[in-house]
Amino acid sequence: MMHLENLPSVEVYHNVDAARFRDDIVKKGRPAILKNLVGSWPAVAAARQSAGDFIAYLRSYQYQGKIEAVRCRAAENGFMFYNKRFTGFNFERRAVTLDGFLSDVQASAENPGYATHSWQSAHIDDFFPEFLQQHPMTLLPDSVRPRIWLGNNTVVGTHNDDSENIACVIAGKRRFTFFPPEQLPNLYIGPLDKTPAGAPVSLVDLRAPDFAKFPRIKAALTTATIAEVEPGDAVYVPTLWWHHVEALDGINGLVNYWYGGALDDGKALVGLDTLLLSILTYSHMSPAVKQAWKATFDHYVWSDSDTFAHIPDHVKGVLGDVPDAQRKQLAKWLADKLNEYADS
Repeated sequence: MMHLENLPSVEVYHNVDAARFRDDIVKKGRPAILKNLVGSWPAVAAARQSAGDFIAYLRSYQYQGKIEAVRCRAAENGFMFYNKRFTGFNFERRAVTLDGFLSDVQASAENPGYATHSWQSAHIDDFFPEFLQQHPMTLLPDSVRPRIWLGNNTVVGTHNDDSENIACVIAGKRRFTFFPPEQLPNLYIGPLDKTPAGAPVSLVDLRAPDFAKFPRIKAALTTATIAEVEPGDAVYVPTLWWHHVEALDGINGLVNYWYGGALDDGKALVGLDTLLLSILTYSHMSPAVKQAWKATFDHYVWSDSDTFAHIPDHVKGVLGDVPDAQRKQLAKWLADKLNEYADS
């Protein structure tokens, strides 16, 4: 059994305001604990009283519709993952009332032999619109839509997101284990298009890694850091940083804010689109041709801004500052090409 709590901690920041978050923390591009960032939230105050008070607080919103909840057998110890044959998953999704879900969560918290339950990544304004006024996020624009995560002591395998993320703990304690983006080759990430919850996940159970089956995970663990947080604390998760998340108490709650990338609600092009298209385009090519395209991408995409200084500004085209109208024209051309391919 791995003792993840013995890993070094990420940096802890106190009294964080929007300017410090933007100009200091985000620019470093590393995970951070934002201590007591949401300590004044009513949901946090209820959770600090007791788990029962937290559940009662959520019931006070009196949402009468159905939610999509996840149920995981007790034998899985809260680890939502693939089944043993990788033909499906080790949990089931069910449409239940919020009140019924909260009753299930309470019962499982009081009886460790029961199944675990969770409600994941739900837009709060679809269920508790008044929550937004009562629980302000001071670091981001109001246009960023928060999501809520509730449940028992569940485990989400190591994954990453192509969005920036502020994750705020409102009930229970959580442990985030982080790996830098460049550790991808050592993490044994599973399929891209068949995933437990949308994001590709590591096939390694970090709580008890099989070093014989996954030897490179040892190298990844030498770079790992953790964030252990409690109600009122938040964690900043930079884009593409790998993270393994454990909800450590019987009843847990989290509100997170994704912005930028595919998880944002905007309509901008995102890196994941390009990644998927690149896999379709280059995967069948020979190693020599792949290497040639890698050198081309290194030059045109990953280069410094002064790489194209030898080209006059008025003829740089897509290598310079591209006007919105030209971006949309190019995007339409690409869309037409994709439609031709899809229809062929």
